[in-house]
Amino acid sequence: FSFDLAVTGVDRASTLVERYGEGKQVVLAGHSLGGAMAAQYLADELKAGRQPAAGLVLEAAYPPDGADLSAADLKALTLRAENDGVADPAKVTGGLQLLPPDAQEVVVPGAVHAFFGRYGPQSGDGIPGVDRAEAEDFILTSIEGFLGSLG
Repeated sequence: FSFDLAVTGVDRASTLVERYGEGKQVVLAGHSLGGAMAAQYLADELKAGRQPAAGLVLEAAYPPDGADLSAADLKALTLRAENDGVADPAKVTGGLQLLPPDAQEVVVPGAVHAFFGRYGPQSGDGIPGVDRAEAEDFILTSIEGFLGSLG
């Protein structure tokens, strides 16, 4: 069991952005709590007058209270699993209010929360309506389309 969780070091993304992002278009992404922490990191950076990323991809995640990115100059994609039993769909969709107005929400048909990761079944999750490979293909195609829209 690992305690190397995003919540234990929200600002760790800055090291990666500094090391690998110079001169490149950076997109931050995270699943579940990792997505919430990516949004929090971006909000903290924007409050400090820095723009570390051009985009944000949230997988079964939403910005935490206080991480308002609605006025940020970035693109955002929210992916929501249709049969997610862990992330409250109303909160994931409601989180769009904290993202820029042109943020996209994509529902992954038949997917469950655990299909965004590779850690096995998750307690409390829904029942899959598709197999993992089909869901992963849909997720990857959605993210590729989003990345292609960044220009």
